[in-house]
Amino acid sequence: MFWQLKFHPESKDHNEFCALWLVALPNPIEKYSPENWSDRSKYSVTYFMKNPCEKLNFGKLENYNARSPVWGFTKFCKKDRLPKEGEITIGVRFNKVK
Repeated sequence: MFWQLKFHPESKDHNEFCALWLVALPNPIEKYSPENWSDRSKYSVTYFMKNPCEKLNFGKLENYNARSPVWGFTKFCKKDRLPKEGEITIGVRFNKVK
């Protein structure tokens, strides 16, 4: 399974927020057989950001499918909570991986 985490420093719909998206990238089998997307529904994820400390439990990925491969937040974190200099760590933790 392939995944891509996308961070947008300015949300398109909410200028004062950052946006974060987890995108499911179909593997060769998933491209031609939508039934294989059901494997992704077995996972749940937690988005996280350190510095500042943000943690959002996103829950099960049961709605991932070939037509809707993106889940995320248009209002992940207010931009004014981000440090003006330095580093931040943004990630996603897959919970209960089988």
